[in-house]
Amino acid sequence: MKNFIFLIVFISGQFWSFGQEYNFENNYGMEVIIGSEPMDSLWQIGIPQKTIFSEAYSEPNAIMTGTTDNYPNDANASFILEINKEWFWSFPFMQIEWQQKFDVEVGVDGGIVEASYDEGITWQNVLSDTVYRPFVVGNYQIDSLFNGEIGFTGVSDWSFIGLCWGTPIGTHPPNVETIFLRFTFISDDNDTEQEGWMMDNFGFLGEIIGAASNENSFGEIDVYPNPTEKILTLKLPETNYENFALEISNNTGQTIFKENIRNIGLQNHQVSFENFSKGVYFIRLRIGDRIYQQRIVKI
Repeated sequence: MKNFIFLIVFISGQFWSFGQEYNFENNYGMEVIIGSEPMDSLWQIGIPQKTIFSEAYSEPNAIMTGTTDNYPNDANASFILEINKEWFWSFPFMQIEWQQKFDVEVGVDGGIVEASYDEGITWQNVLSDTVYRPFVVGNYQIDSLFNGEIGFTGVSDWSFIGLCWGTPIGTHPPNVETIFLRFTFISDDNDTEQEGWMMDNFGFLGEIIGAASNENSFGEIDVYPNPTEKILTLKLPETNYENFALEISNNTGQTIFKENIRNIGLQNHQVSFENFSKGVYFIRLRIGDRIYQQRIVKI
């Protein structure tokens, strides 16, 4: 078994109600250590200096398969994200998220993400786990890679990925103290001269999008388009109510928009994002004692 030096995130304090994002420039104490195996050094943290990988999601730094060179053939490089219990106080209702960018041979090379709930003894591919089945949200392409594993693949610009635990589609993991996430980049013996996998803005959220808490009756709002540029349309989840309360928060948990709307028989409601800055936002819709929410990207 390969020996890993973990990518460890030390965080003090408490999350906002919707959580926070952590990139490679802030002061939240993120410490990143690349694995000790020779191939693991393919993962580098720094300023992207490639043709496609030309800038980080939050400049200047990101983690990627090499800051200057294309990825090699026969790659098998990993790092591990260690998530301690104090960070996911709402477990199993939680979401781990990041932004990623891909440039690999479709359906051959790509990235595998595995979770371990037993201190790294066993690992489950999050995209093919039939037991715990964390719900994967975002904009991504997956396929069976050359080694038979399901992984992220293809060519894409920056896109959001979220792993949601606590949804009805899977069994909740036991009351674990730590979750490990292992990110592994693999390639076959054919060099396609492509740039690989780049990630930025890891985040940890409680009361998350994609989860359903029995206590709070959380659910999702159908919205479109997402990402949005000007007008966002919400498909209202219920029509037999008198009014609802709409709140929009930014990615630090600050409420930036509120609206109380009476039911006039409409099934959809529109919100203007035209004057919002580019970034990530969270919508929360309260109907009586029920709460619906969704994550929005403004472009």
